Amino acid sequence: MKRGFAILAFAWVLFSGAVPFAADLYPTPIWMGVYGSATFRGAALDKGDEVRVYAPGGALVGKFIVERTGAGEYGFLPIYGDDPYSKEKDGAGAGDVLRIALYRVSDGKEYPVLYSSVDPLPFKASMEGARVDLMF
Repeated sequence: MKRGFAILAFAWVLFSGAVPFAADLYPTPIWMGVYGSATFRGAALDKGDEVRVYAPGGALVGKFIVERTGAGEYGFLPIYGDDPYSKEKDGAGAGDVLRIALYRVSDGKEYPVLYSSVDPLPFKASMEGARVDLMF
């Protein structure tokens, strides 16, 4: 059941156009997903804020753009792994410890996560969703 939900959620995100990809974010067929609650200094995130995920070395491997202020959560965020069939490294590797940050659209700054319910968060190409609650 979880796998079916995760696949449907990923397909919706990938093909609906609801979450535009950054020029430096490369969707690959290898991925895992996270979702959960998120707050910034005790308050809900604002519309346009971005929950970002980085692989070691700083490559952006996942991003979710908050669609409505006050929701208190971020939606399904696919985190992409390295595609073994491409020549360049374009995602996280198995076991890589991921770094989560929040980009606040209101001030144009990025903030590190202060608390994560899964810490450390290693990359595991499971094609399933896992709850990861965040505080920035």
